[in-house]
Amino acid sequence: MTEYEKARAWRRRLNLTQTQLGAALGYSKESICWFEKGQVPPGRSENKEIKAWVWQRYKLACAGYQAQLDGATFQWGES
Repeated sequence: MTEYEKARAWRRRLNLTQTQLGAALGYSKESICWFEKGQVPPGRSENKEIKAWVWQRYKLACAGYQAQLDGATFQWGES
């Protein structure tokens, strides 16, 4: 299973639509769709694969969302 397939399976395990996940992460439904295909939208780049830093940012957003669902509260540090 590719990373992209894992991303789709993770979203489905949470019973989220692409629209719901996009709203939670600040991405559009179309962006989630392209992430789950492992490609960039047509006309965005000559390279059809997602750049490593873009994919890493998406994974971090998903990890943060998962942590929030698990009850973790993010704080910037000690006050």
